[in-house]
Amino acid sequence: KLSFSTEAIEWLQRSIKADPKLIEAYVTLADYQAQRYNFMAAARVLESAKRVNPKSHEVFRGFALVELKRNNAKGALAFGKTAQQLYENDVETLILLAQASLALNDPKMAYNYASKAVEIDVNHRKAQIVFAQSLAGLQGVDVGVDYFLRLVNNYPLVSEYRLALGRMLLM
Repeated sequence: KLSFSTEAIEWLQRSIKADPKLIEAYVTLADYQAQRYNFMAAARVLESAKRVNPKSHEVFRGFALVELKRNNAKGALAFGKTAQQLYENDVETLILLAQASLALNDPKMAYNYASKAVEIDVNHRKAQIVFAQSLAGLQGVDVGVDYFLRLVNNYPLVSEYRLALGRMLLM
């Protein structure tokens, strides 16, 4: 939230020291490190989170997120499936699985994951965007554009839908 600055990373490290069981802080710190292309540091953070809570779906979701940012869609899919086994109805995990499936050019599986994510939380913006992308991969770009146009018309103040529509039209 603080532009991934060094201060934000320091604050996350402080929060981990204050409450070592706060898995969300580990995952956010790993995400920040991955966005800085420091994948080794991200993996170390998640490994320490795994030692704290080895059965946490959030940790495996964090591994999936890091692997997806590394452009390792197969690894992201493997970690995402492990996270999904631990907690089936996690929308964020389903979105990551859909994104990894799209990266592997498997729009049918992406559609399955994205539709389940939308079914669980219809108002989740990222889920709607990935659903439209998987729909476009499965039925064609025109169907995806139509879906985005409906989203833009229904939610005119949500800029994410307009940006995703623009990206799809550019493609």
